[in-house]
Amino acid sequence: MARIVADDEYGVALLAIAHQPKQAVDVLDREIALLPASTVKPDSLQWAVAFWHRATAYQQLGQWEHATGDLGTAEDTFTKAIAAAAGNPPLAQHFTQLRQRVRAQHAEVLERLGKHSEAQRILVTQ
Repeated sequence: MARIVADDEYGVALLAIAHQPKQAVDVLDREIALLPASTVKPDSLQWAVAFWHRATAYQQLGQWEHATGDLGTAEDTFTKAIAAAAGNPPLAQHFTQLRQRVRAQHAEVLERLGKHSEAQRILVTQ
């Protein structure tokens, strides 16, 4: 788990501070490759955020198809996390807010791809 967190933090630093999205993709690829064998569950915040961060790197690189795929995974993961947090309303609300941010970003990427109706569909489901 420590390696996953370290890779995520390093990937975010490469994006936000160093402005090196290609290097961030490499680090985030490594993080995502570790997820299935880790204790991180596919309905967890960590799982969703890993894909969200990589999608952001792809978006900065103009690799829209890759970005939309990862944003879809992040959105699906947040939906699972919301269901898993049903007994904890504040946590479910937090996941819902994060999913809304992912959906807005996803709609933006779909617009770049010329997929206006898909973008609108995502925004309506917010």
